[in-house]
Amino acid sequence: MKFLKLNLPPAFSEKDISEKIYELLKQNDFDINENYRVRLQVFRSGGGYYAPEQNESEYFIESEKLPYKDFKKIESLKSVAVFRELFLFPSILSRFKTCNSMPYVFASLFRKSKKYQEVLLVDQKQNLAECSSSNIFWCKKGKLFTPSLDTGCIDGVMRKQVIKAAVNLGIQVKEVKMKLKVLTFSESVFCTNVIHGIRIISGIHAWRLNTDMEMVNNLTKKIIENER
Repeated sequence: MKFLKLNLPPAFSEKDISEKIYELLKQNDFDINENYRVRLQVFRSGGGYYAPEQNESEYFIESEKLPYKDFKKIESLKSVAVFRELFLFPSILSRFKTCNSMPYVFASLFRKSKKYQEVLLVDQKQNLAECSSSNIFWCKKGKLFTPSLDTGCIDGVMRKQVIKAAVNLGIQVKEVKMKLKVLTFSESVFCTNVIHGIRIISGIHAWRLNTDMEMVNNLTKKIIENER
C-alpha cells in the first residue's frame, strides 16, 4: 500500500485487522479444527480512472473453509509441465499480488485442460520463475535455492516462511536466475503456498526428479513450530 501511495484506512492496525478476521470467522461458524483461507483485498477509493483523484483506500475481508489438510503430510506432484504461452515480465510491481493475474489464470486453464497437477512459469529470458499458484524451491549440496524476484515471481507469504525457517535451521538460501534444467541436477524440488503448504515435485514432463525428503521435512516442522 505504501508502494502504491495508498493512505491507510481508519483502524487498519494489525490488531484491528486480526479482530475483524476473527469476527468474520465467528460469523461464518468458525471451527478451530478446520482449515480456512482468509483474503484481505485493499483498493483505491474514489474516481479518476487512471488519474486517481485521491489516495484514500478501502478494503474487504472474506473467508473460505478449505478441505482439511494435514500439513505434516507432504504431497508429491508427479505430473508437472512447463507453461510457455505467456511469460512473466519483472517490474517494480511484479512481486506484489494484485488483481492483474492473467498469466496465472491462463497457466491454470492450461493445467486443467491438460490434466496436469501443476505447471511452471518462466520469465521472458526463459528463467524459472514460479508455479501457477505457488513459489518454487530446490535443494543442492545442503543449500536452498529459489527464483529471484527479478524473474517476475510473486513474493509469496509461504515463500517468506520457508526462507525464514531455512535461515533458522542454518541453511544457506540463495535467490537466483536459473534455467529450468537446474532442477534435473537438484536433490529435491518443491513448491509452496498457504493452501497446500509444501508439495514435492517429482516429475516434469519426461524428467524424473530426485526426492530427498530430509531438508523438506525439517523445513515443514520448523514452519509449523513458528506458526504455533
